[in-house]
Amino acid sequence: MKKILLLVLLTISFASAEEIVHEVSRGRHHKGGEVRIETVDSSADQFVAKLKYKIIKKFYIPISNSKLQGELSQELPTSFATLEGYESLERDGELDLEKATIKFVKRTDVGQYYDSFEFQILPKNGKWKATIWYHPDVESLGWHRSEITIYAIPVLGQYNVSSSLKN
Repeated sequence: MKKILLLVLLTISFASAEEIVHEVSRGRHHKGGEVRIETVDSSADQFVAKLKYKIIKKFYIPISNSKLQGELSQELPTSFATLEGYESLERDGELDLEKATIKFVKRTDVGQYYDSFEFQILPKNGKWKATIWYHPDVESLGWHRSEITIYAIPVLGQYNVSSSLKN
């Protein structure tokens, strides 16, 4: 009975999960941009976190704007929709999934979010990595800050993008 109730609550929370919008911080070759994070394709065991990014380049970068936008998707266990999932990751240190490894880094204070969970998603395809900060007071997935490294942007090669929750 408890499992059924938990499944119903998770399904309702995923169905009503809002998109989180992050503002991209200025970088070496970009002026800013936006990252949108949402949950899609949720089931009893897992959900997909989709990160849509759009980077606004500086005028001297000789690549088209279309190369600086895209999507990254990662399947995550439903436990990552709750505080208990992050506490479990902290206890275990890392979680090995079919397509990625999730590693707990540390708890840290970031701005108004005290005792945030810092963790990394390391996809096995090696195309990108993400460091993400979770706090239970943040709506939807609770991710209030991210640092994404994309390994294959044309001309630029490896590139880092930092973002935080848009006010």
